[in-house]
Amino acid sequence: MTRPALFARFSSKTAAFLFAVLFGACPFFLFQSCKTTAELDEVKVKKDAPALVGPKTENPVTPKEGPVAAKPVQPRTDTLVVLDTLSGDAQWIVLKSYVVDGRRVKSDTLRQVATRPAKLPPNPKSDYRLALILPFRSGEYAAKGGLSKRSFLALDFYEGVKMAVADLQKTDLLDIEILVLDSEPDSLGFGAVLDRPELLSADAIMGPANPEHLRQAAEFAKRRQIPLVSPINPKEALVLDNPFYVQLNPGSRAQLTAQLDYARARYGNSARYHLAWPNDSAANEMAKTLVAHFRSVAPQTPLLEYSVHRDSFQWADFRPNLSTTDTNVILVPSADEVFVPDLLRALSATTRSEPVYPLAVFGTQRWYELNRIGMDDLENLGVFIPMETFLSSQDEKVVQWRYRFYQTYRFPPSEYVCKGYDYTRFVCRMLKKYGTHFPYHASDETGDYLSCPGFSIQPIYEDVPADGNGPARKTIRQFENRRIDILCFRGYRFQKAD
Repeated sequence: MTRPALFARFSSKTAAFLFAVLFGACPFFLFQSCKTTAELDEVKVKKDAPALVGPKTENPVTPKEGPVAAKPVQPRTDTLVVLDTLSGDAQWIVLKSYVVDGRRVKSDTLRQVATRPAKLPPNPKSDYRLALILPFRSGEYAAKGGLSKRSFLALDFYEGVKMAVADLQKTDLLDIEILVLDSEPDSLGFGAVLDRPELLSADAIMGPANPEHLRQAAEFAKRRQIPLVSPINPKEALVLDNPFYVQLNPGSRAQLTAQLDYARARYGNSARYHLAWPNDSAANEMAKTLVAHFRSVAPQTPLLEYSVHRDSFQWADFRPNLSTTDTNVILVPSADEVFVPDLLRALSATTRSEPVYPLAVFGTQRWYELNRIGMDDLENLGVFIPMETFLSSQDEKVVQWRYRFYQTYRFPPSEYVCKGYDYTRFVCRMLKKYGTHFPYHASDETGDYLSCPGFSIQPIYEDVPADGNGPARKTIRQFENRRIDILCFRGYRFQKAD
């Protein structure tokens, strides 16, 4: 099997790839130009690539007494309006004013809302530079004289990026330059990467993968006021108060809440809802998230909760609470390799005996790769899971794209090749359409993407109490993609739920 050379420059009339490599004190390297990706030099790789596997809120404030006038004066109410908000609704602040000695004097707020930050307008231009920062580990390449297995994720993503830009040149007439940087070139640290002068001219950043590197890069992007798109790391709450940070692959909390919304839309309030998880720290946090979201969307609907030790699951404690008439929606926010197979085995057994319990089981994305779960159990239960990206083998455009990639590189595309391809097309199209303020405008972006019908970039708010900087308000913690697929296991494979 072969892979395209790690160090190469791809150039054409409208796009260029630059690769910045840090070898100790060595300077920035530019490698020989090529006409097409197929003409790139190749290096031998011993191992094949991995297989694909709200509404506004109001906080009433009790008005204080206004200034004492010499004579009773009828107060007049003025209205100030914040015209542009992320929700599209005007945010109203009503003030009380008095006229005293011929002068208008404003007193305290009669009604105060926690206003949302203003929506930044589109600012498109003719050309862009997108910086791609991933762990290529070029230092290991120099030391060993070959590619490290730990570089494969970055290389796969990079191959998808190159393919995306080549396609965008044909379909979108896009003028963009991709600056490729290694986030882990040597022992100098990630700070040296952010100090590269080439980054100062970047209009957007995609990457890195390491959580600490991501925090540093997000602060850099915030200071520069350019968007940073996190395409790989799914961890949530890595940043605070950063409207320039975009998490493109939804985290586990977003996946679980989207799945709960799907369950409620499908089964409604008449279903009986159960929440079962092993009593460990990770599952406890996920359970808290689901409980809080459930209470907010269905405050009058009962939710039965079961927190048990992973090794002491007792089906006898669970079964009496199941309904034989209404659908039992069972939410399992865990991928524990002992608890989950045991629970599914017990639930599956009920489908083959009397009485029969109508079941709808919802798990986590990690169930897709959990080897200990029996295929028969998944099929009997028709298990649902959320999935951030999913390539359907039945989709003709996916089949054609895989074949086209294989014809170029002679090995099948991995999950990260697909992400590099879809994410790059999305980010580049948004830059062309909306400029560097695109996160504020990409709430319902559809297109010919492989792994999803589109993207829904939504602001994640945080409430800030009244302080010396102003009244109670909302800030944008970050933006996050909330377009999530729900898969169902049927026909002995996962496929998109209807």
